[in-house]
Amino acid sequence: MERKAPRRNATFKLLDQILRPLENGAAIIGAAMMLAAMTITTFDALLRYTINKPLSFNYFLTEQYLLVGLVSLPLAWGFRTGGFIRITFLLHVIPQNVGNLLLRVGLLVSSIFCADLAWMSGKNWYEIFSNGLVEMDVIDWPVHLSWIWVPIGCGLLSLRLLTSVFGASEDLIVEHTAEEYPE
Repeated sequence: MERKAPRRNATFKLLDQILRPLENGAAIIGAAMMLAAMTITTFDALLRYTINKPLSFNYFLTEQYLLVGLVSLPLAWGFRTGGFIRITFLLHVIPQNVGNLLLRVGLLVSSIFCADLAWMSGKNWYEIFSNGLVEMDVIDWPVHLSWIWVPIGCGLLSLRLLTSVFGASEDLIVEHTAEEYPE
């Protein structure tokens, strides 16, 4: 069965057009961070086990900078492309318009929560940035470069969730195949 293209209102279209390039860019940066983490860790392992000279900065760079970005930045892109879990057992026993309303309320509450995460982490980032906090090690690491990814990722996710609240009802339809329900 082929689904019709959903009718989307003007607000959704505008927000979606603005968010898509930002989400794609954030996901690409997150993917680049993942590749960098894998490359640096592989190179560190090679140096460690071949000539006993590991990279002294690998663990800190990977843990404090790259992993934070590669998890935070692609959040909105992942949601937009279907990378989420939705508990739907109740949606099959209630009327569709009530289910749509519940999904929209859930998306709105989730958007508010993610906006709060973005706001609070942004305030922490600004405080650290303003004070010029650095982590003293072999290399002096500016802490603000580690913390900036969380407000960006959570902010984009909040906007994507809010955009979904105004999206077409067809986007909220939950379809399951018979394979998901063993008899």
